[in-house]
Amino acid sequence: RSATTAVSLMAAARMLAELIAFLEAHKINPIGLLFVSAVLACLGLFWLGTDLGSLTMILVAATVYSLGKAFFWPTMLGVAG
Repeated sequence: RSATTAVSLMAAARMLAELIAFLEAHKINPIGLLFVSAVLACLGLFWLGTDLGSLTMILVAATVYSLGKAFFWPTMLGVAG
């Protein structure tokens, strides 16, 4: 269930990539977006690895991870390319 939620959130966030591209062009540089994505993904994975007592907390941790992962790979390709 949490994997489905994570994939759904990543797909929704990538659909809003136009907004991120607008922010990136005006306020956020690609390295900053890569850093924020990496921090969110690491925090989400760390949180998922701890003892979470309820399904709600698992879904919240998966949400944090998916928001970090949604832009991590595309931004990394843009920075490296």
